[in-house]
Amino acid sequence: MSRFSSPAEVVAWAESAAAADIVRHTPVHVDENGTAWQCDVNPYSTPGMRHDWRAGFNGDKPRYGISADYDTAYQRGAACARLLSAKQSE
Repeated sequence: MSRFSSPAEVVAWAESAAAADIVRHTPVHVDENGTAWQCDVNPYSTPGMRHDWRAGFNGDKPRYGISADYDTAYQRGAACARLLSAKQSE
């Protein structure tokens, strides 16, 4: 059983998660030796999940042609793209 009962719940969760990802990604940190770095906006560490997030971010088709309705990684990437686009439009 899914923790979400509708695609709208997945999108709402993805919007909230992506907003937190952007907040975590935004600051530029500087190490003691002067090396600047940021957290990656893609929060996933496994290749499959990173791929699914990137597909959503880029607006590509989901893997294997399945529906993206309940694909949390895909929806999180798509939400991140929407939020960043809206931020650039401000």
